[in-house]
Amino acid sequence: MKSYEIYNLIVCFFVFFLLSGLLGYLIVTLIRMFLSAIRAGLEDERIVAEAKAAEAKAAKAKGRLVRVWECIDRVFPLVVCVLLAVVFVFSMYSRFTENGKVGNV
Repeated sequence: MKSYEIYNLIVCFFVFFLLSGLLGYLIVTLIRMFLSAIRAGLEDERIVAEAKAAEAKAAKAKGRLVRVWECIDRVFPLVVCVLLAVVFVFSMYSRFTENGKVGNV
């Protein structure tokens, strides 16, 4: 290795360790801030508000689901009855018309 390559390697390691130390310091500082906020109860109101909002959203979604199932409970029997009526009418039409016969029967 040449002397400038060694110099570049040393500078890169120095910058790497310096940035790693700075990042570690920032992470530790951030964790300490969060822990002090938790101990002081500064985030309690926000957490309770978020929980209430999530419960309201879940209840609203559950209400929509119940309404969808109620609609399906009303519509599905009607659709089945209409389909059965169509099949019945078609079978009666086929039975009593000459065009409905197939083969040598």
